[in-house]
Amino acid sequence: MRRPGKGVAAVSVALVVAAVAGGVLSRSLLHTGASGGSATQSRVLVLFNRQRAARGLHALSADPDLVRAATSHSNDMLRRGYFAHDGPQGAWDTRIRRYVKSSVIAEILSYGSGSYATPGGMVAAWMHSPEHRRIILTPGLRHVGLGIATGTYRGQHDVAMATADFSSG
Repeated sequence: MRRPGKGVAAVSVALVVAAVAGGVLSRSLLHTGASGGSATQSRVLVLFNRQRAARGLHALSADPDLVRAATSHSNDMLRRGYFAHDGPQGAWDTRIRRYVKSSVIAEILSYGSGSYATPGGMVAAWMHSPEHRRIILTPGLRHVGLGIATGTYRGQHDVAMATADFSSG
C-alpha cells in the first residue's frame, strides 16, 4: 500500500449495524489509508448534507455527544501517532457507544495535508470511496459528530486527522 505523502489523503471506514436488542448484525472494516475549528466541522457537515440532499436524503444533524467521541479519537490518533478505528481506547464501536446508545453507528476516518486537509478535500476523498460514500449516504443515519485535530503525523506537518462518527438516533 502506498503511504500518503504531502497533499495526499488516507481514508478508513467502519460500519456496524446492531439490532434494537443490541446484537451486532454486520461489521465491516476497510483500511485504505485523516484540532480543527468548529468552522471546518460546520463546513464538512454542510458538504455532507449537500451530498445527501442531491440524493433526496434527509439532512444529518450535529450531535454534541458524537462530536466529543470523534474529537477524542482524532486527538488520540494524532497524539499517539496511529491511524485506525480501534486504538488504546478500545474497539471503535465500543468507544462510540460510550457516548451514544443507538441501533446503528458508523465511523469514517481521514487524514491529509494541503487540499486534503480542507473540508472540500476531506468530503471529496470520502465520496470517491464506495465504502465511505455508502456510510455518508445511509438513509437511517440521522446524526453526525466531526472531530478534526491538526498537527504533525509521521513527520508530516499541518496534517488534519478527521473522524466522523454517525448514529441513527
